[in-house]
Amino acid sequence: MRKGKVFQLDDYLVKTTNLRKYYSEEGRLSFFSLVSRKSLVKAVDSIDLQIHKNEVLGLVGESGCGKSTLGKTIMRLEEPTSGSIFFENRNITQLSQEELKPIRRKMQIIFQDPASSLNPRKTVLETISQPLKVHGLVSGKSAIVERVADLLQKVGLEKDHMERYPHQFSGGQRQRICIARAIALNPIFLVADEVVSALDVSIQAQILNLLMILKNDLNLSILFISHDLSVVRQVSDRVAVMYLGGIVEMAPSENLFSSPFHPYTQALISAIPVPDVEIGWSPVILHGETPSPSQRPEGCFFHPRCPKAFDLCEKEGASLNEIAQGHFVACHLYRAREAFQS
Repeated sequence: MRKGKVFQLDDYLVKTTNLRKYYSEEGRLSFFSLVSRKSLVKAVDSIDLQIHKNEVLGLVGESGCGKSTLGKTIMRLEEPTSGSIFFENRNITQLSQEELKPIRRKMQIIFQDPASSLNPRKTVLETISQPLKVHGLVSGKSAIVERVADLLQKVGLEKDHMERYPHQFSGGQRQRICIARAIALNPIFLVADEVVSALDVSIQAQILNLLMILKNDLNLSILFISHDLSVVRQVSDRVAVMYLGGIVEMAPSENLFSSPFHPYTQALISAIPVPDVEIGWSPVILHGETPSPSQRPEGCFFHPRCPKAFDLCEKEGASLNEIAQGHFVACHLYRAREAFQS
């Protein structure tokens, strides 16, 4: 497990304040009415987040909780509904695509499925050289070939691979190509969106090790999105836990896994399999289904499934409170630090 670093509050690279991303969803036609109703899918709702320089922030939660949408919204691949996104102390929320262009050199994303994120009709050379040409960083065929060869070497591939097409590579090799493309512009911030979920366990370890080497060599900050807590535990300095579009707990990795406070986090961590059969394994079973983001419960969104819910949970939503140094929880059980300490 990575030990959490101590970061200064104002030493952030990326910050979001009250960030929201809503989608309009057409309701189904009623048998008794020909009028369809629209509902809002609150994929990301009121997110306050900071990612520090040279930090790996893990973002975890069940499928459909809004993790990938949050990552894409921070990158401005999805336009935010409201709120603000700051990058290097600059508000980039309302910048035009032309104004964003120099900033995009510094922030890149690696997608979950390398097969679908690579153009099957382009060679590795064409794929990796494209961002170099768009941003005018390298000119001349020999210089481009030299730069692509260097990038391939950085991710563990050979110069001879640059004339091949994506279908000629394994899943792990394709993800290495995607990583090479992502670091081609010398970014300082990466969004790694489920980058190992489609890979075999042995290949996962190789890709994770590669990311950590590149992080240190290139001084990267990474938003590492995953539903696999075991993977997040290995690579993250801090971890944020999402549920139904909101963050319910955030803490240094070591603290979160050793002392989770939110009932949802406790359930997720308890579900991590224990390899030693002699150690008793008692996962917390959450009852009921995850509600739809367009029909979230009143009050705390988690209360219908929470084993510790009480009356206030049904009436009032919970906001993130710092209950220990750097450890934030959105739960009425810990409404204030004084209440927790008592």
